Amino acid sequence: MRNFAALLLLLVTTSLPAQENTCQSLLTRKGLSQRASVPIGSCGNCHTGSTLSPLLAARLGNPEGNRWIRGDEILIWLGQKTTPDNPQAENSKDLSAIDRHSQAWTSLRSKTAEQMGKVLGKPNQLHRDPACLACHSSLPVYELEKDSAGLVSANYETDIRLTSGVSCEGCHGPAGDSLGADGPQKPGWGTAHVSPDNWRYLTPAEKCDHGYYDVRSVVSRTRLCVSCHVGNAELGRVITHEMYAAGHPPLPPFELQTFEQQMPRHWQEYHEKPQDMRTRFEAQTSYQPAEPTELKTRELLISALVTWSESLKLTADLAEQKTVVDFVKSPWPEFAQFDCYACHHDLRHDGWRQQSQVRGRPGRPRLTPWPATLAELAWQITTTDPGSGSSAPLAGFASVQQASVAAPFGDTVELMTATRSAAAAADQLIDRLQNTPLTAQQQQAVSTALLQKGTSGTVDYDSARQLAWSWLLLNSTDQNRQSLFPELFLQLHQGRAEADPIPGSENLSVTVIRIDPALSLPPIANYDPISFRKAFEALSQSPPPRTP
Repeated sequence: MRNFAALLLLLVTTSLPAQENTCQSLLTRKGLSQRASVPIGSCGNCHTGSTLSPLLAARLGNPEGNRWIRGDEILIWLGQKTTPDNPQAENSKDLSAIDRHSQAWTSLRSKTAEQMGKVLGKPNQLHRDPACLACHSSLPVYELEKDSAGLVSANYETDIRLTSGVSCEGCHGPAGDSLGADGPQKPGWGTAHVSPDNWRYLTPAEKCDHGYYDVRSVVSRTRLCVSCHVGNAELGRVITHEMYAAGHPPLPPFELQTFEQQMPRHWQEYHEKPQDMRTRFEAQTSYQPAEPTELKTRELLISALVTWSESLKLTADLAEQKTVVDFVKSPWPEFAQFDCYACHHDLRHDGWRQQSQVRGRPGRPRLTPWPATLAELAWQITTTDPGSGSSAPLAGFASVQQASVAAPFGDTVELMTATRSAAAAADQLIDRLQNTPLTAQQQQAVSTALLQKGTSGTVDYDSARQLAWSWLLLNSTDQNRQSLFPELFLQLHQGRAEADPIPGSENLSVTVIRIDPALSLPPIANYDPISFRKAFEALSQSPPPRTP
């Protein structure tokens, strides 16, 4: 597999139920800077085939195949097809399955990026702009050498650690040894995980000690994902109003499991792993697995609360202007934190934006509303006595809304206080939910609450998308049900396919699907809240049976 020898180490996300340690300190500037990124390595030895192939089985010391991991993780990342008859397929592209994270850096050389660069005064430079690379690469760009213009050195244009986009280390953490004044201090997970048996039974805390990010935990996984899909000021992962105005595609609302399916998934869920291996794992670790359907529902609620909390922290950090890296030019107020459609909307009398629930004073935009939609549902279900007949309001929501409209674009001091307080309340509930299974009554209450939200009043576009995604996630695997909400679904694999090589990787090219918002992101103008409400009303009349 010489074509893949130049890629970074990749360790498969096993997506086990939540663990106690979330390795929060690793997702910080200090945490990411304490370890080296691995040099061009040999991840293809284990992650570019099938664990059932005799060659890979022998390499992993298991004649019958490892089976704990898939073995074709990098092939999925690149959109390669494998079959039982050809487990080492290299040249059969499956554009419907390619992981767009592999195109994160190459997309910065697209025509869209070229036009954005011209508008921003950085023609043909976005692939070296740290404000873009913070999310479009796996390296901690604030640590990289920069030229006099503040751009990442041109020397990195052929460094596969950068040009492979969001690859192995982007999600699993820098895999190299820890860095110290006197040289390497502690082996990184890139070395430690090579022995499957020794690595597999370590606790999440022990793996974190090797720099491995705890992607088993839904809390850690969501925080990692939303650090780009929502934003993280400390890491410089901030999309600004200026970027949107220059042509950056709109960031859609985020729902963890829906996005994981769109990647597509390159790992096995715990309940999908072979029974004999699960039995041994549980005997070695005393681990007690959660029931899959309950876990899916609980992860939906936890990830919603994490997303809400992280969006609040981003607002507070941007308003405070203390933890933003120097390459993010985002003076407060940062308009991207507020409801876009309060200012940008169609000139239509009595349109849905006027009918949707407006909290605050007319003419003063509220914060982006969608992060609170599922968080509110999660709070109500997990903090309210089901027999009380009432629901608890989302902690801090009213204070945040009041602060955001107390003055045009919010009272800054009041907003910082309110957002940090609400985030702290959400974090407390998150900590409790990680290890507290939902009752059967609570699980059913989630679907009931989704139906109630979908049929009450006028729902804004992005909140409607979250409600539709969540309903289908929990209640059906039938893809035809997507026809109920045709204007709401992401089509991230639609676009124009072009071959684009990854610089620094010999004989390797990535088929880039250039972003075409008209295909990938359903136009908001197509959204009809009346049709959306009718679809949910129809579901409420005859809800489908829950499927694991």
